[in-house]
Amino acid sequence: MPTTNNICYTWDDAPFSWNSTEFTWKDFCTASEFIDEVLKDATGSPSKVFRKLSKNKKLDIVELLIRVYSLDPNQTDYLSRLSKEKSDDVNITISDVEILAKEVLGTKLKIANIK
Repeated sequence: MPTTNNICYTWDDAPFSWNSTEFTWKDFCTASEFIDEVLKDATGSPSKVFRKLSKNKKLDIVELLIRVYSLDPNQTDYLSRLSKEKSDDVNITISDVEILAKEVLGTKLKIANIK
């Protein structure tokens, strides 16, 4: 089963310098943990995984997605969907998970629904 190996960097093991990224150590860890949970989940539904998280974790993920989508001016539909209420009651999609992997972790991830 694929995994991100919970990328929670420290100063000693990050493969980049602190001033070369828009993201924090917490951002990497939040994205990695969430993506790992989605990949492990048998339903293949990011929204189901998201709903099981604590309110604080949900808000961390929503805030991170808003920051990621705001980096690309072509992502206005996604951005308005998430920032409308900036709450923990949003529908997280596979596209959201893929963009977190790409933009935060620097990993290309393609999630397919295999039956």
